Amino acid sequence: MHTSQLKDTDRAYLAGMFDGEGCANATFKSKKVFSKKKQKEIRYFWPTVQFVIAGAHTHLQSIREIVGLGGVYEATVGKGWALRTTQPKKVLIMIDAILPYVKLKKKQLLILKEAALFISQHKKRSRWRDEEKKEFHKRFVLPLKKEGKLGRPTEYDKPFI
Repeated sequence: MHTSQLKDTDRAYLAGMFDGEGCANATFKSKKVFSKKKQKEIRYFWPTVQFVIAGAHTHLQSIREIVGLGGVYEATVGKGWALRTTQPKKVLIMIDAILPYVKLKKKQLLILKEAALFISQHKKRSRWRDEEKKEFHKRFVLPLKKEGKLGRPTEYDKPFI
């Protein structure tokens, strides 16, 4: 099944799960590579988004099968599991499915939706310019932090120079 085939009651249920145990996250991933030209390790950063609902494993696995998006992962800290979607297009699908029913975290979802659109508009496999990373940090990472998002902290909070 796909989110477009979900009943309104299922969408409202998912929205309630998100309001209670959900997280809208915009952050940066990074990767170290060795530059032969510079003869040292260089760390590359790029923007990423994450839609998460936490809960019991069997319960989330059932939701994942119904929705058909994301994956269920064991929490790295503490006990519990998380249904996580990180691909911007799939994050947009999930947001559009539940947004009309979300009550408490609507502002976070709207910011996450803008962030996912921002990433989707970037040419695949091309490097992110420093200006783009600064803009992403200013427009999405900081506002989601301000809104009281939960989840792992961003790796890089300094401006990209």
